[in-house]
Amino acid sequence: MQIHWRQHEQLVAISIFIILLVNEIIGLPNQTTGDPIQNHLAPFLLLYGSTVSLVLGANYWIKKQQVSLIPAFIALLLSWVLLSALFAGGFYLRHFYLQPGLGNTIFTTEAWKSGMQDAGILLIVYANYLYFRESMIHWLLKAPGQPQFRTMVTNKITAILFSYVAVGVFLYLTGPLRGDGPAIVYVFLLLPAILIVLINVYGIFPAVSLYTKGTAQWWKRLLIFPVIFTVIVAAGYFVVIKRIEPLPPIILLLILLLVVTPLSWLLYQKQKAQINSLQQMEKELGQQKADLAFLRSQINPHFLFNSLNTLYALALQESAVKTSTGIQQLGDMMRFMLHENNRDRIPLQRELDYIRNYLSLQLLRLNNINGIQISSSIGEQHNNLLIAPMLLIPFIENAFKHGISITHPSFITINCYCNQQQVFLDLVNSKHPSNATQLSETGASGIGLENVQQRLQLLYPQQHSLTIQQDNSTYQIHLTVQLTTSS
Repeated sequence: MQIHWRQHEQLVAISIFIILLVNEIIGLPNQTTGDPIQNHLAPFLLLYGSTVSLVLGANYWIKKQQVSLIPAFIALLLSWVLLSALFAGGFYLRHFYLQPGLGNTIFTTEAWKSGMQDAGILLIVYANYLYFRESMIHWLLKAPGQPQFRTMVTNKITAILFSYVAVGVFLYLTGPLRGDGPAIVYVFLLLPAILIVLINVYGIFPAVSLYTKGTAQWWKRLLIFPVIFTVIVAAGYFVVIKRIEPLPPIILLLILLLVVTPLSWLLYQKQKAQINSLQQMEKELGQQKADLAFLRSQINPHFLFNSLNTLYALALQESAVKTSTGIQQLGDMMRFMLHENNRDRIPLQRELDYIRNYLSLQLLRLNNINGIQISSSIGEQHNNLLIAPMLLIPFIENAFKHGISITHPSFITINCYCNQQQVFLDLVNSKHPSNATQLSETGASGIGLENVQQRLQLLYPQQHSLTIQQDNSTYQIHLTVQLTTSS
């Protein structure tokens, strides 16, 4: 899922331009001051067409390259020169062209001054907005937590606010908002109500649900923004109306608290139920996919397990200690896969035992190869912690698959330990060029890190931390998972 803030902005800019253009064309027959095309439509296209072109061009430029300070300054300067000329032309056509008795030189200078001033103000405002927008998008993409949820919320907020602006322009041009009453309601009542709904649904209610500290904490959070918006609206109302009327701000505050807040709570509950339903469906679908992948990976496991028991007995008869040990460890791993991998949670100790058996078999396989160093520390746990099966081993399998080469020096360092409530996995392995010969089974694929990351998001939301770092020679993983204990 991608953040569509830029796309929403461009769509609204084009929509508003079309609305204004249609309104301008409709009004052309009623124009009496000179040539309507030259004195009205042409200046309109120079002014608003240039503004829309600025929005589209800036977004196209940002999309195509990484923005840095010097190119941004050069682009800003060139845009100012171009817009100044276009705005000056529009101003000159609208006010001075072909008017008898006026000195063209004087009014050409005035047109340039107006164009440079208007272009400068527009670029300063839009450049600051672009900086804010790109900073927010960068933070939303890089911040820890749930990026998909943040992206969804951002897309909803930008779509609502940009639609509010577009609808406001349309209603003003068509007439409903030209009266003082409807305009005051649309700007001073509807906008604060929309903002309060967004803040409550996506900010306050989720935070209170997670970190509630009593009823007083609820009211503090719910009161602060209605009061702030009421003060802002009261100041704006005073600037527009030119007089103090205490009743409208009081009515606004009561509406925000007694009407908008309960409605936003109902909307939050409805959306929360939908999200929980979708998460449950996603979890069940992920579990079904995992079960299907597991079933496909089994090739008559009962037959293989019985065959391993036979080979184990033969190895003991022939005094092949290492072989019998390896067969026993492989049998334990198959028993784990067959009987415990289908459970929702298993004792952490069983997962750690499986990792030890896996490492022992890998050491048997790699024991006689020079240039390979493998060190591991798998701690014990005594707190009856439970974990989802096969959650840790894919990271270790990935290290052996990509970190061991027979043509380059290789190493793997594994440290797995736990405390009273958490399990930690620190893993570092060597990283090799793409042409290096990997020592992995033909066709081996494993579960894959992407699949494990999805399982972590589904099974341990906001209860795990996964950090992956890499450079030219090493690949590092640090995983922390908050676990539950058996009753």
